[in-house]
Amino acid sequence: MFGLRSSAKRFSLLLLEEEEEYVADFVASCAWPTAVQGNVQQVKCMPGSLRLCSKSVFFEPDDVRVPIVRIPFLFVQQLEGINLSTLSLATTQVVKMKANTADAPYVVQKGAPTHWQFNLTYATVDQFLVMAHEQLAASRLPYADRKEALQAGARQRASEAVFDNSRLVEFTEQIQYDAPAVQQTPLVQEGGRLVVTDKRLYFQPLHNVAGGNPVRSHPLAAVAAIAHRNSSLRPIGLELFFIEGEGGPQWGAPSAFFAFLNSVEASRAGKVMLAQPCLGEALPGGRSAAAAAGSILEAGGSWLGKVTAGWQAGRISNLDYLLYCNLAAGRSFNDLTQWPVFPWVLADYHSTALDLNKPASFRDLSKPIGALNSQRLESYRFRFREMPRDEGADPPFLYGTHYSCPGYVMYWLVRAAPAHLLRLQNGRFDVADRLFYSIPQSWESVTSNPADVKELIPEFFLSNGSFLLNKDRLPLGCRQNGKSVDAVELPPWADSPEDFIAKHRAALESPFVSANLHHWLDLIFGYKQKGKAAEEADNVFHHLTYEGAVDIESMTNKQHRAALESQINEFGQCPRQLFKEPHPPRLACPPAPDPATLLPSLTTSANSTAGTALSLALLTTILTATASEEPQTSASTQESELLHELDVLHKEPCAALTSASSSSSSGIMLEAEATSSPPGQARGLPDRLRNWSGRMGGSLTAMVDNLTKGEGASPSSSGFVSPRTLSASTAPIAQSLKGLFQRQQTPHVPLPTGGVLTSGRKSFDQHPASAAISTSGSSDPDHSQRLESHSQATTSTSTDTAAKPPAHSNATATASDTKDLQAALQQMMISRQQAAAAGPSNTEDQNGNAAPPSSKKSWGAKLPLQFKAGIT
Repeated sequence: MFGLRSSAKRFSLLLLEEEEEYVADFVASCAWPTAVQGNVQQVKCMPGSLRLCSKSVFFEPDDVRVPIVRIPFLFVQQLEGINLSTLSLATTQVVKMKANTADAPYVVQKGAPTHWQFNLTYATVDQFLVMAHEQLAASRLPYADRKEALQAGARQRASEAVFDNSRLVEFTEQIQYDAPAVQQTPLVQEGGRLVVTDKRLYFQPLHNVAGGNPVRSHPLAAVAAIAHRNSSLRPIGLELFFIEGEGGPQWGAPSAFFAFLNSVEASRAGKVMLAQPCLGEALPGGRSAAAAAGSILEAGGSWLGKVTAGWQAGRISNLDYLLYCNLAAGRSFNDLTQWPVFPWVLADYHSTALDLNKPASFRDLSKPIGALNSQRLESYRFRFREMPRDEGADPPFLYGTHYSCPGYVMYWLVRAAPAHLLRLQNGRFDVADRLFYSIPQSWESVTSNPADVKELIPEFFLSNGSFLLNKDRLPLGCRQNGKSVDAVELPPWADSPEDFIAKHRAALESPFVSANLHHWLDLIFGYKQKGKAAEEADNVFHHLTYEGAVDIESMTNKQHRAALESQINEFGQCPRQLFKEPHPPRLACPPAPDPATLLPSLTTSANSTAGTALSLALLTTILTATASEEPQTSASTQESELLHELDVLHKEPCAALTSASSSSSSGIMLEAEATSSPPGQARGLPDRLRNWSGRMGGSLTAMVDNLTKGEGASPSSSGFVSPRTLSASTAPIAQSLKGLFQRQQTPHVPLPTGGVLTSGRKSFDQHPASAAISTSGSSDPDHSQRLESHSQATTSTSTDTAAKPPAHSNATATASDTKDLQAALQQMMISRQQAAAAGPSNTEDQNGNAAPPSSKKSWGAKLPLQFKAGIT
């Protein structure tokens, strides 16, 4: 599997300023000025590398004890050649960084001009000065003109770049696509040439900054999924997910995010990739499986409704469902501006013991963070009412800040990725009192500070908690009370970072969160995200944070466009809206898992420093949950006595249905890690901020093996439950996944997998993403049309059925099935009330044996036989 990358040089693109481009590099030696500290050995001629960028010049000494020096063009007073190989530079400011390779605040030296001399080893001074004077002239322009000039120069360099055909792995390869593209990783945009042949994918950066192989490559046969993405709210991105391939070089990271010049070019690149016959051949289902996997990650066709139904029935855990919604809404671990967002779920950070059976321990998930404090909310509402509504004025908003933005993500991850925060904060760690130093204090801030409405990130539920430790002894400063900022202060009920993550994860899977999570989904991904419903829910953010709020491409005012692009990238973006109707509640609410059972997966993880948010491994859970009608085992889910009080809005009981597994995500995390070595580090990321977007790998292979064994399949020891049987009539999977699953008939009446289970509330089955599915299976026509016309890999879909679902149909469920299910649920409630009034009584289990007395009865026992078969 993917291994760790070898250590790179000290210099990285994270040292550049915002919107700065890398131009060229030269082998050189430096005469270090005596007025500038750092030359520890007092070397007269210091060897190193001279790096020319669009806003500055860097000199990186070969001696790692000596800091890298950055000289901004804005402060350059002289730049000229002395002879054919030597140039002179005078500046009033130098920035020193990365001394002894440490990620520490930059040291800025200002004052009298310092004079530097650089001797170019191989190039001539004229070669350097021609390019340097262009950048120096651009640095003197107004912001908008400067940005346009620098972007024009970057585009020209990208268009002039030529792919080195000698880097092709096989000389018989035929190039199918060759165009400029930008690979995006958190806070880094690296321009280059994207080349697709009939066998492999190549990316040749314009500059080999990190050293090593100048071209990144991966076999198309090991491309597991291709998904469209937004970049700066523009539909110009593609995200590719990889598994381990055979033969030739591998990418070195589990995924890659590319941005193109426009949406047309992005679509063309995707179509060319999907047109290659070898795409996805390493997957069990071949190229059609890769096409379908992309559809799943885009919530294409009927997949969104099927995944939601699996979550409602308890076959998909809360954690997995949140991850899926983030990915389906375009969030990516490759883009810090679109980092996945997770909710605060607890409100108790001061007790010595955490009680997950106590509703007061939890945050009200029906309200956005900004509305949790009623007094603060009134101040927001007052400002909202007073905002102008005149024609031409910006729409009013409640919150001037967002719940997710690059600054907030790095607030949480400062200890894991200090270089990224230094890039974001212009070489500083921020004031100590504003850093993340205490979990209880951060909760207090988001519930009281008028400018703080941030939510959490997946690392609070998936990692081993190492991001809470200051392992590198970063100099984070001292707070006003004199205490130094070191490891994060934990709640009293947490004994260690691992213990905190385990209990936090258990809270996420608790009955209270299960019964209320749909309210939070309405706010972030659903119908309360925008419009009148958002206003009524106190969930209105600045209009530029919403997709489609402004058409940047059509803007002619350069200054206005530059300002909008900066605001969009820096101040937060809302996910793509997934649900247009109220999200249905979860019907299966398993008890919270024991945190002790979660600790081993956190402390012994094969990739414990990066966690296990494996995006493609998530497909294993999704495909299993949507393909299986009856799990191999059925563990009865116990109903909490407090469950009927848990829904904070409707006060409706959550049906205790039997579930395939009470912790699907725990199983998939363990399964994925047990069968794979640590994923490689993404370009531009440190060891503890790797690209979390994962791959199917051994986890998917094991799943397919179990599926194709049919009756012989068995659950893994890690808790990942394989389906016992598959039904062609009731487990419709896209025909493009043919070969990935072996379908068998089953006499049982299944749980509807293509739509949404209901519990007396309006469902969103009329949403286009949850269109009805034919019993023969359906592919995603939208995804296929955008990427490739691959009729050979897919069969025709019943368009009448998909486009016009029956008026009283809930996807694959008939009208009578829906009424019967609702009647059964009502009968369960009545029976439960009668049982409670009658008092304890002996019952019989499924085998006819006497069960012990109980004060409550199993709701599943009151279901008609056909429904019991479908939901177990």
